[in-house]
Amino acid sequence: EYNNRCEVKNVNSMKFARQAIDYEAKRQIKIMEQGGTVSQNTLNFNPDTGATTPLRSKEDAPDYRYFPDPDLPPVLISEKEIETERDQLTILPWEFESEVVEKYAISKADAKIISAEPAVAKYFLDYAQNFKRTKAFSNLLINKILPFCKEKNIPIDELALQHSQINDLLGLIEDNTVSASAAYQSLFEQMVYKPDLSALQLAEQLGLIQSSNQDELEQWLTEVITAYPDKVKAYQGGKKGLLGFFMGEIMKRSKGKANPKKTNSLLIKKLDS
Repeated sequence: EYNNRCEVKNVNSMKFARQAIDYEAKRQIKIMEQGGTVSQNTLNFNPDTGATTPLRSKEDAPDYRYFPDPDLPPVLISEKEIETERDQLTILPWEFESEVVEKYAISKADAKIISAEPAVAKYFLDYAQNFKRTKAFSNLLINKILPFCKEKNIPIDELALQHSQINDLLGLIEDNTVSASAAYQSLFEQMVYKPDLSALQLAEQLGLIQSSNQDELEQWLTEVITAYPDKVKAYQGGKKGLLGFFMGEIMKRSKGKANPKKTNSLLIKKLDS
């Protein structure tokens, strides 16, 4: 027959747990061999001596709380109920996460964020099923749309922008009509407040259209190169890292309008000539 249970407190390592078990086993065997009964107690363990001592007694087993509660009736769930619930389940978060990674080539880290909330997952899926710029869209969703919705306390499914409008915005970034920084920092928010205007119309109104005009680019390049002859000499002497400095200065003078790709190509030619 089993003895009464004893609960041991003050055990904070595996080493002390082994010591307490060894001590209790010997203590309880000795009591039984002498014809005694093990009292149902909560015991304190002393790590200095390896011994246990009574803290308080427990009269009834239910005091140990991990026993079944006699006041709670059993809950019986039929197989039919389980199947009904299973049939009503939509795709689970971890399943959706895997699908996003495999089907749309989204990183696992981004897919985890997208799949965390049903509304966000649906918002992404609504775009992905109709448009192809899924990687660019996931970046915009995570880095701009979600923070914006949180800041303005707007549920994402109530955002006053169609997915087609967002796709137009991504198109402007893709073809270098508008820089990514300008789109994220200015254009997106203006589109939310003026959804009746297209992304291109707003970009034109805000002066965000990047210039690929050869004459304009040449003028900005000449101004910067003329203003920093010492840095030009240093660049030509081997300090190619200064290219970023020149690009930064050109962007300042053009107020972000200079097309980065074309500007970079022209700048290298001009500095190396």
